[in-house]
Amino acid sequence: MKFELLPVENIDLADYKHDMQEAFQLGAAVWEENLDEEILPESHIDKSLNANGSIAYKAVVDGQMCGGAIVVINGAHGHLDFLYVKSGIQSKGIGQQIWNHIESMHPEVELWETCTPYFDTRNIHFYINRCGFSAVEFYNPKHIDPNAPEGDDGKDMFFRFEKRMPKAKSEIDRLKAVVEKLRSENGCSWDRAQTHSSLKAACIEEAAEVVGGINILEDTGDAVNLREELGDLLLQVIFHSVIAEEEGLFTFEDVAKTVSDKMIRRHPHVFSGVKYASEEELHEAWAAIKKEEKKGREWEADFLESALNEASELIEKAKERKGFKNKTIEYYENNAENYVDSTANIDFSEMQDAFLSELKARASILDFGCGSGRDSLYFLQKGYNVTALDGSSALCMIAREKTGIPVVEMDFNDFDELDKYDGIWACSSILHLSKHELKNVLIHMEKALHSGGIIYSSFKYGDFSGMRNGRFFTDFTKDSFQDFISDMKELTVEKLWITKDVRPGRQDEKWLNIFLKTTRR
Repeated sequence: MKFELLPVENIDLADYKHDMQEAFQLGAAVWEENLDEEILPESHIDKSLNANGSIAYKAVVDGQMCGGAIVVINGAHGHLDFLYVKSGIQSKGIGQQIWNHIESMHPEVELWETCTPYFDTRNIHFYINRCGFSAVEFYNPKHIDPNAPEGDDGKDMFFRFEKRMPKAKSEIDRLKAVVEKLRSENGCSWDRAQTHSSLKAACIEEAAEVVGGINILEDTGDAVNLREELGDLLLQVIFHSVIAEEEGLFTFEDVAKTVSDKMIRRHPHVFSGVKYASEEELHEAWAAIKKEEKKGREWEADFLESALNEASELIEKAKERKGFKNKTIEYYENNAENYVDSTANIDFSEMQDAFLSELKARASILDFGCGSGRDSLYFLQKGYNVTALDGSSALCMIAREKTGIPVVEMDFNDFDELDKYDGIWACSSILHLSKHELKNVLIHMEKALHSGGIIYSSFKYGDFSGMRNGRFFTDFTKDSFQDFISDMKELTVEKLWITKDVRPGRQDEKWLNIFLKTTRR
């Protein structure tokens, strides 16, 4: 038997009302043999159907309408106006299924209410013993229903029932308790140290792994991975909520309530009985509701673009943590010879001499991302003490042969030295870092400088951030770099200037050149 509880459509209304009236009439006849009055006038049904928040459901078994119910929803309060099973098919559990479905379809309701005549022991048994209601009031001539129509003398005696829905106690509560324990004084030091900001990468990574779980499910039919990854993503929601609760900002319950309220508010056609003439009208109403929600907080949208850029950067970093090759390094490994041919013989002396003019004779220089070794060799020939490093093993080998000095192969993110260099030359190198990585690397560069030390770096001029021509790039304009560096008190911008690309055929491309100085004295 296939059971469905569906919204009543206009085409159903005539049969729906007829079946409901007949069921109520026959039900009352059991208790009064010579019943000739109409038990449920059509006007009563219409009043219920037209009430604010009214939703009419039809019960369909194997394609045939066999019962239904009308409920009125007002926020967390729900009133069951009518519930019926079509005459001739009672005692088959259909009424129970109708009620069970109504409960599951309206999780927002905290208190349900309904009424039934005092003599209808079958209904009383159904609501109390089957559906879990409790009788809370008995209306009669001495205690008339306060909501009864004017002039009602209370002769129609009936019971009022209530069912207060229990607050959910589930694995969600257990997970929240686990996270709270991990964050407690006797918990885990790593978990205690986490902040909203430190968990950003994990949020992005877990969301990506959910996508992987979906792909596994679609390709193999195996749902184990998706179940696990959804759990990891849920953990992030709980983790942020627990941290926020510790900070007095909000709780997990606030988060759940916010999204539940939003879904109910944005779907009045589902939860409040609102009717739309077309899909277009529905979508227009949804957009209007959303716009009203955001009224006064439109500024939040200004953060979206930078958040998406940061998410892209975090995804690239996640790939590296998972053991996938760094695409930029892979590019240089595969194209080292071509890269050297296009850059090694370029006359870059004007920029090199500008950098050296900031240093004392025989100063110590770190060539950070030395590439072919072109600049390291120039500095060596000028009598400076040079240390060189690069992230590509192929370029390190070429630079060693060109300069005759050791060249360290190192991931830029692993750089960590103290008070060692007078100047750091990072020509066309750290432009391959994400902004998040770049900020950390600049902090470590500053620590590696002697007091008064200087950093030279260059970036493609523009606003782009992401993969381009097989490599990751972060571009800057003068203004965007000033904004980027503004909260780094350890470094000050000494000079910013724009130059054209010196490579043949690329003079239309622009570069942003930067001198940074440590503020330490």
